Amino acid sequence: AFSFINSKIKYQKIFIAFGIAFIFVTLSIWSILKYESWEDKIKKLSYIKCGIVQPNIDSWKKWTPEFQEKSMQVLMASTESLIKDSVNFIVWPETATPFYLRARRHYLNSIMELLQDKDIYLLTGSLDFKFVRNREKKYDVFNSAFVIGPDRSLQKYDKMNLVPGAEKTPFMSVVGFIMDHIDIGQGNFVDGKESTVMEMKIPYSFQIESSWLSLQIKSKTAI
Repeated sequence: AFSFINSKIKYQKIFIAFGIAFIFVTLSIWSILKYESWEDKIKKLSYIKCGIVQPNIDSWKKWTPEFQEKSMQVLMASTESLIKDSVNFIVWPETATPFYLRARRHYLNSIMELLQDKDIYLLTGSLDFKFVRNREKKYDVFNSAFVIGPDRSLQKYDKMNLVPGAEKTPFMSVVGFIMDHIDIGQGNFVDGKESTVMEMKIPYSFQIESSWLSLQIKSKTAI
């Protein structure tokens, strides 16, 4: 643009303008072709029907003991609605359950009963803990993800890369004695140690389409 404005020679202006127009047109054509190619590939992929639950719950209220039951009622009602819509995979938010899910067997069993024998898996975030012997701090707390299956299976992953401040206090070995007496909303989670591959057997569909054939096939595979 600077060369175009300052150029005093007519053919240079024309050459620069032509070059800009050529680049613009070329990139536009390339983008359209790539988009059409991507769209065709997407249509040929297998797919599963997913549902996402995003409850409108105050993030501070949900951690109060008296509001825990209300939080679960909202989550379960939304999940029941998705099940009626024949989804195969349901996603709840990170730390969706405002308590240690594995320790609240009543709530965990309610979720399992809702999914049982329905070919539906549910992914949810929740807190988890592990007891540690012979240490002043008797347990570690994790920000975890759980996958609950229709066969009442439970798989877990502990978050490995925690957010500084919100999930993990930086330099805890130095400032830990201060943070023990101050609550500014800081997190004290422990890092997960390994990646986890969640195994799910979800019915999936793929379509074969042409001008003379439209076929939908359903199968079951591990994802």
